Amino acid sequence: MPKRTTHTYSSEDANPEGPNSELFVYYCKHCCAHVLIMDTQLQSLPKRKTDNAYVVDKTKHLARFNVMEAGKQVLKRGESKVERQYRMKCAGCELFVCYRAEENLEAAKYVYVAEGALSTVAAETNPQNGVSCAGCTRAALHITNGRWLGTSSH
Repeated sequence: MPKRTTHTYSSEDANPEGPNSELFVYYCKHCCAHVLIMDTQLQSLPKRKTDNAYVVDKTKHLARFNVMEAGKQVLKRGESKVERQYRMKCAGCELFVCYRAEENLEAAKYVYVAEGALSTVAAETNPQNGVSCAGCTRAALHITNGRWLGTSSH
C-alpha cells in the first residue's frame, strides 16, 4: 500500500519578517481569526497558578488585542475570596480567549490569556473539518511514496 501524505500551507502561515521578527501574531485556535499581536512570545510569560492563564503585563509588553467584550464573571476562589473577570471573546467565533481584572481594557495593567485558546499558526485547525480561515489561501500538496502527485487549492 503506497504511503500518502498531504501537507497544507496557508498564506497566513508566512511570517513577513522571518524568524527574526520582533512581533508575534496569535490566532484563535478554533476559527483562525487574528486575536493578539505582541512583542514577546506567550510561552515566555508567567502563568497564573489558579487557571494556568498567561499573564500579559501591558506596562512591560506591547500587546494589541482584536477581541469583543464578553461580560463580567464572578468566581469564588476559596472560603472568602471572590475574583471578578471581565472576559473577552474572539471577534471571529465569539469563544472566550482572555480576561482582565479591571473593567476598562485600556486601564487594565494585566490581561490573562486562557491556556490553549491561541495559536501562532492561523491554519492549525484541519481544513478537512470545514473550518476555514477568512482571507487565507490554502494549498494542499499530495505526495505518495515521496513523489509529488499534484496540488489543490482550498
